[in-house]
Amino acid sequence: MWDTVINISIFDHWLSEIEADQCNTLCYNSALKNNSLDEY
Repeated sequence: MWDTVINISIFDHWLSEIEADQCNTLCYNSALKNNSLDEY
């Protein structure tokens, strides 16, 4: 039925270590810890 696989990413570049540290919604646990689940 499906002949094509499509990969979708919300990221437009690899995060630097600094960007990753500053991101409150990078993963579920950090979003939960930072009260940012709506943005996650």
